[in-house]
Amino acid sequence: ADGELDRWDSYERMAETAFSEIPVSPLPGNHETEADFSGIGFTSYRNRYPASGKHLPDFVKPGHLGHSEYDATMYYDFGASFYAYTLGPVRIITLNTYVSAQPGSRQQAFLEREIACTNRTQSPWIIVGTHAPYYSTNAKHRADTERNTAKHRESLEPILARGAIALVFAGHV
Repeated sequence: ADGELDRWDSYERMAETAFSEIPVSPLPGNHETEADFSGIGFTSYRNRYPASGKHLPDFVKPGHLGHSEYDATMYYDFGASFYAYTLGPVRIITLNTYVSAQPGSRQQAFLEREIACTNRTQSPWIIVGTHAPYYSTNAKHRADTERNTAKHRESLEPILARGAIALVFAGHV
């Protein structure tokens, strides 16, 4: 919403009927990184899309997103930043492009644990959602020009490949 709270509200009003009838998996993107007065990011997103079910609590602290190169030092782990749930025979994992997924990060450990612990007899398919695509022909939004996407692709793509992920959805472009 780019800092305009009215946009969040108008979107919610438009989507309310659909959201009440179909399952949705919100995940944050670059427009949801907006910070509050303290510098803590994802403020509107965190308040509008709190984690449901049994999730670890949010871990947030001030950070920065350089929009020219999408190079983030944002800190928002767990909660609705990245999470997983099962829907029928599918395990759905959502990731956050704008927080760390480097070796040793909470997000990378979360992804590895989710893949390893998924019972493939009960959930033969794992679908992953992330905001920025690892591959794109869009000249403005490519992993080789957006630092966070490049870091995610480098760190997470091998894990996704080893985990035999059925499908990865991405937006951004």
